[in-house]
Amino acid sequence: GEGGGGEGGGGKDGGGEGGGGGGGACGPQAERPAPAPPVTVLENGLKYLVAPVLGQKSGFYCDQRDNRAMLAELCAGRRLLDLYCYSGGFSLAAAAAGAT
Repeated sequence: GEGGGGEGGGGKDGGGEGGGGGGGACGPQAERPAPAPPVTVLENGLKYLVAPVLGQKSGFYCDQRDNRAMLAELCAGRRLLDLYCYSGGFSLAAAAAGAT
């Protein structure tokens, strides 16, 4: 519209996309607050840094606690290859139990 203010503007006679103004999709964005720092999770004597508020996945699945403990028992004194890990929870549990 005239003056380029408001949201969007644009249209057939609005003078292009966005219309200036600063509130539409292309306008300035408000600053986001800094993300919360990671928290320390203690599980079976091991400390993990977990960032639960940085997105959909924290990288640490609390419901896998029993499985990490079971794997640690099975791998004690053995060699282990962990090809697809994100936070290394299974590998760290196995290493703490003596796996290499």
